Amino acid sequence: MSFSSPEGPQFFKLIKPVYDYLLLFFRHPFNSVREIPDWNWPTVLLLHTSVVAICGTVSGLIAQSLRATLEGLILLPISSTVALLILSAVFYYLFLFVHHIELSLRRLFAVMVVASLPYFALYTLQYLIPVVHPIGFAITGLLIHVGLVSQFDAPKKFTARTIAGIFALLMIMWLGFAIQWAHDAYKERYLHSPKTLEELEKSLNQ
Repeated sequence: MSFSSPEGPQFFKLIKPVYDYLLLFFRHPFNSVREIPDWNWPTVLLLHTSVVAICGTVSGLIAQSLRATLEGLILLPISSTVALLILSAVFYYLFLFVHHIELSLRRLFAVMVVASLPYFALYTLQYLIPVVHPIGFAITGLLIHVGLVSQFDAPKKFTARTIAGIFALLMIMWLGFAIQWAHDAYKERYLHSPKTLEELEKSLNQ
């Protein structure tokens, strides 16, 4: 009597092409983003949330923070999916109203998901190397440009300017967060600690 489930082999049969594509992508990202498979919505969403959950969890473990680990496992996949859907919608309506080109939102989202893979791979190192964020943004922007031009024959100059504008906005946001983090760290280290030897002695004698 066999207890094997027919869904198991079928599931692995479905994910193997995705796994093979990921291996090829990380070897040749700029060539691979030109030829993204025609995945359906569940496949693209599963790919994105799985990769992001793994990267977010690893980042939290590196930080040795339970909160960061749980946020990376649960919140990051949700928030990043929403962000990429919004980004896809921005490109969709820009091309629709400016150039009267109607893109496939599903394929557009697939480009965003694949192009963001290097960013989330670098995201795992954010607590060790904070500057991975702008590096990841830049790589993702280049991949989005290549993907849109090759997949949809998008106008090169307009696409490049749009991506540059989004990159600039992301950099401003990142700098704001970085400055706030540095300010909070300064307050925690210097303003909340004894300022003089006398205060230090008082705190030790209490």
